[in-house]
Amino acid sequence: PLYVVELDGASHGSAKAQKRDKQKNDVLASAGIPIMRYASKDVDLRTILRDYES
Repeated sequence: PLYVVELDGASHGSAKAQKRDKQKNDVLASAGIPIMRYASKDVDLRTILRDYES
């Protein structure tokens, strides 16, 4: 399966970034592509792989 993994840094808190993220989410959703978002400061590869496999 195809997934998009997005690592959100501190810049994702701004209104401009949130608008851009919503547009990205909408495009991916309309294409049937799931997106997995993580806060970049909190994520590690094991978490991403575990979520992907479940």
